[in-house]
Amino acid sequence: MNQFQDFFKNNTAIMLLIDIDNGNITDANTTAVEFYKYDYKKLCSLNIADINILSKNEIQKQINGLHNSSIIRPYYKHKIADNTIRDIQVFATPVQDKGQRYNLAIIQDVTEQKTAEISLKESEANLKAAEQLGKFGHFEFDLTSQMFNFSEGGVNLYGLDSNLVPATLIKEMRCTEYDKLMDEVIANLKKDEYPSEIEYKIKRLVDDKLIGIRIISQYSKERNIVFGSVQDVTERMNATEALKQSEEKFKHLISEMTVGIVVHASNAEINLYNSKAIELLGISGNQLLGKSPFSRDWNVIHEDGSNFPAKNHPATEAIVKGEVVRDVVMGVYRPLKKDRVWLLVTAIPEIKNGLVHQVVVTFYDITEKRIKDEKIIQLNNELKELSTHLQRLREVERNKLAVEVHDKLGQKLIGVKFQINILKSKLKEYKPDLSEIITPIAEEVAFMVKDFGIIYNKVNPSFIEDLELFDMIENLIYTYRKQTKIKIDFSSNVQNEKLPSNFKRVIYNTVNECLNNLVAHSKAKNAIVKLFKINGTLSLIVQDDGIGFNISGLDYKKQIGLIEMRENIQSIGGVIDFESVLERGTIIKVNIPQTS
Repeated sequence: MNQFQDFFKNNTAIMLLIDIDNGNITDANTTAVEFYKYDYKKLCSLNIADINILSKNEIQKQINGLHNSSIIRPYYKHKIADNTIRDIQVFATPVQDKGQRYNLAIIQDVTEQKTAEISLKESEANLKAAEQLGKFGHFEFDLTSQMFNFSEGGVNLYGLDSNLVPATLIKEMRCTEYDKLMDEVIANLKKDEYPSEIEYKIKRLVDDKLIGIRIISQYSKERNIVFGSVQDVTERMNATEALKQSEEKFKHLISEMTVGIVVHASNAEINLYNSKAIELLGISGNQLLGKSPFSRDWNVIHEDGSNFPAKNHPATEAIVKGEVVRDVVMGVYRPLKKDRVWLLVTAIPEIKNGLVHQVVVTFYDITEKRIKDEKIIQLNNELKELSTHLQRLREVERNKLAVEVHDKLGQKLIGVKFQINILKSKLKEYKPDLSEIITPIAEEVAFMVKDFGIIYNKVNPSFIEDLELFDMIENLIYTYRKQTKIKIDFSSNVQNEKLPSNFKRVIYNTVNECLNNLVAHSKAKNAIVKLFKINGTLSLIVQDDGIGFNISGLDYKKQIGLIEMRENIQSIGGVIDFESVLERGTIIKVNIPQTS
């Protein structure tokens, strides 16, 4: 048994030891473990039905047939651990060990063989269908007897009555301009003994139909014959002639166009251009022909100044993807003019039979437009800086005014309150009846002092540096709730967001202005304030159910508060929109992108 174990374990063939009575796998060699991709323990815990896709009953019938003899089953299908199915051939023979009967299965993986057989059958079927459906045939031309022998396909192609015809008949069908060419082909075949390929037109005698044929032939010196295949290529020859005519028209058309045009072949090389193209690119036609996006002498950059890789060139992408690539900006350096021209490029692939045949690339000069765009961007940036500066000036003036009012008017108001309280105390002691008259005045002055403090904090919120934006707005809304009967709901997901002071000040002042207008003009009963951040954009929404207003008839020049809100938001890179419907309320939306 030790010899058997050595034979079994170390064999390079795939081997399984299977219990004949129940189909359990009791042992497997190393090669089997590698083939089935289970570990040894797992593989030996399986039943043969776990890996054989036949039914368990059919498998047991096969095992029962092994009691006394070996069997070769041509093919089985076994499932591997990764769920792939492999075709196998099995040589099975019964063995015994200590009275127990086993089936020794030697397995050969024939998946590739089966796949090859299937592929071969498919190829034979396709070839047979092609011979039946395709317009081609084969022939032999005996140079001694000057007779042609055609296959059935050749007979049909030439419109012959017989497969055996004299060379004079074939020559009569051939257009005369090809006679000299055919004589040269046969002479070269006899001389070089290499295959030859030629295309020409014939006029069939049976119906006077003009057709194009393609002949591939070779000379046999031993038999003194020319043999080969003949194929009907009428449609292709007509298409080629039409294409030549079309190309001439196309060349004439693009030569008159005012945009640059180059045509890239499927290998990305330029094979056609117009005069505007060489004018814009600053090179000669000879320099342009044959160039591709991968030519090293191109110096092309993106708008940001980075290198423009050839693989990202519009022509390259159009060839690879088979899709139109539109409006790509490219900066092309012109060495002769020693400048860089900016082009807007579009590449349009021409698809034939599912493949890119060529790509037409159009481009025009946007250098002046780009300079103007850059100037506009510069002016916008300067405007934004100016707006920010004005915002800072407003804040400084507002702070100065707030401090001045606080130091002068505020202190005097507090002094009046103090004097009235002293007067009230004296009157209560000496003139109790007059004390009751002064009480409402004292209370009103107290309210004035309190309101003055609230207004001062709104104008000059000194806590901006210390508090988070969420807490600032929550405190502001709390104040409005106490002072008005309007129900104001506040929600936010920006509790712990760290923002610059100028951002917090602008957003805080915007909410304050919105709520101030809401209280003063809207007659609303309910309002909603939302502050949230989604995908890096900070958004603010203030909505009420008040009387609304007519936005189209609004004169912004007279709306100082709205103008100030818009300018403040723009100063930090944001946008603000106003939406309002009469008797249905107003929505104010602010969006500040992450780039700000």
